[in-house]
Amino acid sequence: MWRVKRRSLCQLLTLYIFITPFLLNFLQFFLHIPGIVKYTLDIAWIIILFCMIFVKKQFVYKNILPVVVFCLAYFLYVSVVYIFQYQSIFFFFWGIRNNMRYFVAFFAFVYFLDKEDVAFCLKFIDVLFIVHVIVSLFQFFVLGYKWDYLGGIFGTQLGCNGNSMILIVIVCAKSLLMYMHGRERLIISLTKCSSALIIAAMAEL
Repeated sequence: MWRVKRRSLCQLLTLYIFITPFLLNFLQFFLHIPGIVKYTLDIAWIIILFCMIFVKKQFVYKNILPVVVFCLAYFLYVSVVYIFQYQSIFFFFWGIRNNMRYFVAFFAFVYFLDKEDVAFCLKFIDVLFIVHVIVSLFQFFVLGYKWDYLGGIFGTQLGCNGNSMILIVIVCAKSLLMYMHGRERLIISLTKCSSALIIAAMAEL
């Protein structure tokens, strides 16, 4: 029987941060959703950061302590640089936002997601890639888009193929790693990587 897993607010926000960047261009280009929707990601990671600091307590293992120390040192370095480089407090916080949100997202994945959530994310990427390949082939052979204008689910505006390249790298890396660990058949891995290379060639990546 199919069931919906109950998740906390922080888990839902973490999944939102993971899924939304893949869909933003589609929502804006095809469904004409206002671009301001991307700033909901900032609201999400601020709430998550608050939860990690003040709500959920997490033990830090010694083997990942250097990573935590590096991120904290990097945060202090960036803060000091922006304090001396910019006079405007707005530019200071905007710089912190641009440099720190990826670290917050990374730790949120470790902090709040379990194995079932990770499996869901991996499955989501696979399904998204299949849709991306189909849309890209349609754009290339039917609509005539190519090179920098061939973006699949990421649209057909100039430079959209950059987002396609990121998805291709993620899919190929994930597929090869899963094959090497015996969690994916060779034929499936080859199919994914071959499809990725075909899309990359059509988009001049």
